[in-house]
Amino acid sequence: MNTSKKVPAGTPLEAASHFNNDFFKSNVYFKNISRAPYELGHLLRTLPVDFSADATVSNDVLPRARAALSHAQNASSTILNGLESIGELLFAVNSAESNEVATANLASLGCLIQHLAVEAQYLSQTEVELRFEIEEHAKRETTAIAQGGKYA
Repeated sequence: MNTSKKVPAGTPLEAASHFNNDFFKSNVYFKNISRAPYELGHLLRTLPVDFSADATVSNDVLPRARAALSHAQNASSTILNGLESIGELLFAVNSAESNEVATANLASLGCLIQHLAVEAQYLSQTEVELRFEIEEHAKRETTAIAQGGKYA
């Protein structure tokens, strides 16, 4: 009995389907495929500032970079498929030849809207974290100046 399912077109799973299942099982940093923008943002913040092809990195950096790459591919695929679907739907609505709305277009639009919501959640959390970090630096600067020192 074949239990494998066809990966729906225009979904984050389709974009990730070029990886084999071993990638998903072996890379502990690649998780929550449907929340690619959220996961990508967090992974990027964990990579070394000097990460490059020339940098010497620890053993856990490359799996994080590979997971970030996979999430970036998923995110861009979701956005591009959704935007393409919007264009196709607008064309179909305007066209006298066809008034059919493809199911794949609706699925891509659903993925796009979900993706944008997740991206907005990540941006909102990032805003809160950055605001906190900036406020903490301002407090330390004020304290250092009040004590006659410099804040570097």
